[in-house]
Amino acid sequence: MADPEQTLGEQHPEPRAESRRDDPEASPELRLVARVREVYRLAAKYYGACLARAGAGAAARDYVERLGITPPIAERFQLGYAPATGDALLRFLEWEGVPEALAEQLGLIARGGRGTFGPYDRLQDCLVLPLPEAGAAQGLGGWTLDEASGPQHVVRGRCDGAPLWADGDHLFGLMQAEESMVSREGAVLVADPLDVLVLHSLEVTEAVAPAGGAELSPRQADILAQGVGRGHVVVLDAGETGAALRLSALRALGPRLTRVVTIPGGRSLAAWARVAGREALVDLIHGDANPDEAAAPAPPPAPRFDPN
Repeated sequence: MADPEQTLGEQHPEPRAESRRDDPEASPELRLVARVREVYRLAAKYYGACLARAGAGAAARDYVERLGITPPIAERFQLGYAPATGDALLRFLEWEGVPEALAEQLGLIARGGRGTFGPYDRLQDCLVLPLPEAGAAQGLGGWTLDEASGPQHVVRGRCDGAPLWADGDHLFGLMQAEESMVSREGAVLVADPLDVLVLHSLEVTEAVAPAGGAELSPRQADILAQGVGRGHVVVLDAGETGAALRLSALRALGPRLTRVVTIPGGRSLAAWARVAGREALVDLIHGDANPDEAAAPAPPPAPRFDPN
């Protein structure tokens, strides 16, 4: 199979970055955001080609298959793989006309580590997802090939030294889940964006996750409430990050939280679903009985006036 550099050039024969014309009517900040998104789009396309590559991506594809993530869902969410190849992304971005300084500013390139004084790709030997969401990337998240671990590194674009997005600003997977959230009148919330792909592969397509961190912020709770209207919200507590999501969702959602469900045995979502299957998962999420469920606490009773 051709190198990702060649493959991407053939599949996306667009003008290179230095020859693209900025909108003269756009503000400098909007032009910078557009450029940042373009660079992350190129990086995501490169990592997607690496995942499909016969040699370097084989172990990553095996891991994705073990997680139960189907190829259509991986493609829809732009899942990719960052190989352990030093500066391959940097060389690809330079070929696309992206200055090294900009790639470093966006967190894609680092220096002074891994036994070298030169620049190297920050994300190495890990799965990669665009953040806060596919199609509008302003950062990337990296996951090691280990079910027991969550996101290992998050890189994000910056404008005048400030991040373009913060951990509590977005919901990962919202664009892909919106239609199902409306038709099914509810949402399933998980802590790890990679678990969103696992659930969508099992046709639980109303699943979303906080982007950039495991906790749910008040802003994310408002976005979620707007998406489901009067519908239900189920929190699926899985793995080490599930407890943080559970507590923050109880605070942020309050009475809008319908149900909190814990994966039995403290296992990861993928490990449990791989054995139990989709029907058991759906029953766990929406069923009436669940011995491991921790229901949202009832609000305290209103104080009563006692004249004595």
